[in-house]
Amino acid sequence: MRALLWLAALTCACAQANYDIIMIMGQSNAVSSNTIDFTYPLNSSVMMLNATNDAILPAIDPLPWPGVDPGQGVGLGITLGRLYAGSYLPANRSVLLINCGRPSTGFGTGTWLTGGVGTQWCLNRSNTVAALPGSHRIVAFTWQQGEADASAGMAPDTYAGHLLALINYVRTFSLASATTPFMAARMSTVFLGTNSNYNAVDRVLATVRYMSRYADCITNVGLSPPDVHFTAADQRLMGQKMFDMLPGVSLLKAVT
Repeated sequence: MRALLWLAALTCACAQANYDIIMIMGQSNAVSSNTIDFTYPLNSSVMMLNATNDAILPAIDPLPWPGVDPGQGVGLGITLGRLYAGSYLPANRSVLLINCGRPSTGFGTGTWLTGGVGTQWCLNRSNTVAALPGSHRIVAFTWQQGEADASAGMAPDTYAGHLLALINYVRTFSLASATTPFMAARMSTVFLGTNSNYNAVDRVLATVRYMSRYADCITNVGLSPPDVHFTAADQRLMGQKMFDMLPGVSLLKAVT
């Protein structure tokens, strides 16, 4: 069934040329590592950027991630994108989801430093869309990460410094601005219970709003991950939580 749905997405062409971009960053929970229970119907208002040939297609889980089409599970992106499209999307525009997530990566691996391969992939994707005809903007960055660095023993102050540098850097992309929302998610509570340093790094995520304006972190309330990875239902709830957080971190105005 997944293969048929993915094939259906590949056969849909997109004539829309004006994109509100949600850029998804982080490690395995950003990529999504769970079992797909169902997929939303294809929606021409919510598109995705293919990772291998830059095709823009109707979004469907699993979203592609760098070098891999399709991905491997349900993420928060489509839920967030669908909700955004229903409230904030102006006429003649579409949401474009760009999944830049990479499993088992962090600041310690160099991946998400400002010059790292993950961050530079995001810049490359942004520049790819910027070169297309039309009017485009990044309306949100999402961040699901922390496990790799916490496991490696990174000090929370060091993690905080890297995270702030990342936030400041991605906001310099040509399609972003100093006020582009940066929305983080906390780590799995199951994971947090195994090591005190995990909790210390998680507190950095939870307090990101004190580090940078237009940044915040969703709570873990209502989530029930069985392990380090969130379920499909968890991911959809996380997408809902990020949508609910938008008014507090964004200058975007709802479409009336």
